[in-house]
Amino acid sequence: FNWQDISILKSFVGKKLVKIRHDTFDVDNTVMCVVELVFDDSTYCIINSLDAIRYYSCPVEDIPCFHIHEGPNPYDMIKLIDDAVEAGIEKISIVTDTVNAIKKDGIDTFINTITSGVIFTFSDKHELGFERYSDFIEGINIHKGYNVLSQFEGPEYWLDGLEEDFDATAERAVTVFE
Repeated sequence: FNWQDISILKSFVGKKLVKIRHDTFDVDNTVMCVVELVFDDSTYCIINSLDAIRYYSCPVEDIPCFHIHEGPNPYDMIKLIDDAVEAGIEKISIVTDTVNAIKKDGIDTFINTITSGVIFTFSDKHELGFERYSDFIEGINIHKGYNVLSQFEGPEYWLDGLEEDFDATAERAVTVFE
């Protein structure tokens, strides 16, 4: 999420989320690239779409990144189903993972900060989480229940596939807006 997206997300605190809309679950709890958020007075989408960014040691790579879109689903080819929520949002948590890596020869270093997901906590304390599916697929995992952060992949997930000639660590931060 960029700073404008975070500003929009913060504005959701105190609002009633009527329902979410997403495509059908073909594999587990994963949907393709868009989840529509329907409030009493407005509609927004969480979109996981490709952005050209510096990623790991590549100069530029097309990587799925979260964004907020104001309005209904912009992708006509993705048909959505309704999933009722009918609950007030008490807080929103942004989950961010940071990978610090240095090449063992000391020549190449990088820091990648990855928005792994967002969690809505409702007034009755149940949660709804949206997690990035992977580095290269625009899927979104939807998690429901309590303590949904425990259902997210850990920050070390982002180390998988990293070249063996790198020493790397991964850390997680959760920023909460109430």
